[in-house]
Amino acid sequence: MLPPSPWPRPRAALVAAALALVAFPPVRPLRAQGDDPPRPKLKAPADTNSWQAYYKYGLSILGKRPGRAAEAFHWAARLDPARPEPLYAQWAATWMSKPEQFAEYYGGAEYYVNSAEVRHIDSLYYQAVLRNPFVHQGLERVMVAAMHNRKYGAGKWEWSDEPEDLAWLAYTEVRFDEAARLFGQALNERPKHPEAVRLARARSLVLAKQYDSAAAELQTLLETLRRGDRKQLVYFYDSKAMFEYGVAVAYTIKGDHGAAREAYGRALVEDLSFYRAHAGLAAAALAQGDTAAALTEYEQAVQLDATDAALRTDYGLVLVQRGRYADAVAELTAAAAAQPHYALPHFYLAHALDAQQQHAAAAPHYVTFLARASRDQTPQAEHARRRLEQLSASGVVPTGGR
Repeated sequence: MLPPSPWPRPRAALVAAALALVAFPPVRPLRAQGDDPPRPKLKAPADTNSWQAYYKYGLSILGKRPGRAAEAFHWAARLDPARPEPLYAQWAATWMSKPEQFAEYYGGAEYYVNSAEVRHIDSLYYQAVLRNPFVHQGLERVMVAAMHNRKYGAGKWEWSDEPEDLAWLAYTEVRFDEAARLFGQALNERPKHPEAVRLARARSLVLAKQYDSAAAELQTLLETLRRGDRKQLVYFYDSKAMFEYGVAVAYTIKGDHGAAREAYGRALVEDLSFYRAHAGLAAAALAQGDTAAALTEYEQAVQLDATDAALRTDYGLVLVQRGRYADAVAELTAAAAAQPHYALPHFYLAHALDAQQQHAAAAPHYVTFLARASRDQTPQAEHARRRLEQLSASGVVPTGGR
């Protein structure tokens, strides 16, 4: 059985909190650009331009130095703001670095759960699930263990044999088929928080590549919420758009872009200002060759949230591909300003300027890209170097690059 705990049913409690998150708009910016924490020094041969290098470093020290791990995850998110994993991990590490406050949060202390500090920290989680509602959340197990060890001391922890607990363990151990089966068994036993269990099962099903089943679980959850009384709908109301979004993302991963577009559309019916649904519609339209619709949806998404550098980069790339170079320059310049450590906007921006014969303006962005490119961006880096050599040979700009 589980050891005594001040946090009853902790997994359900955290998932239930996640369900409620969308009722509270995230605090922006997550951190001012000039207020970055110290950048951890990585040992050779780590790629210091790779988000994965900082992410792996953060994971390696999470248990003993959660504050330092949070800094590493922060820099991973700076290097690639499109990734959900660093944001989720930063959320987990930040809470682990605040054990007293986390106990209040975990216990559901209303005065603290509704505080500005909690909303600020949980905005990291919110931003992670906006990027991927099914990002693996196995670090929750590390969080629970850390809180248990702090209160009761380190030692052997025997888990209960209840389906919900066994399902959660299987999920954290990336045994997703088993997790989905056990969460299904837990649902048959009428758990206290069926919405949280159903959501957890949907997440497991996506990671098990059972996309239609995951979408069906989310649809069942939506139907349950819509059948509920007014009191229930107040608590979950804003999350309905998020669940429709989850259905859309499941179909997107599957490659069923038609079904994805329909689900993104339903998410927008629930919340027309849901910018990530507009972005999802844009990507799905693009996958179906509907570039005009994609550009319209990207434009709406950016108008609703101009702070998302990865989104603006995606939009800028499509504009480049359509030959709308002046518009692309505007979007990519904004993306580079929003996340100066993000390499890709500089590469596309250089290309857009080059295409407009603004070679002298393009060259510094090729140089900046080379300085910030990770090792897995070798094809783009080779193009940037060749272009700088050509510009140098033509006498337009001096030799640059790394």
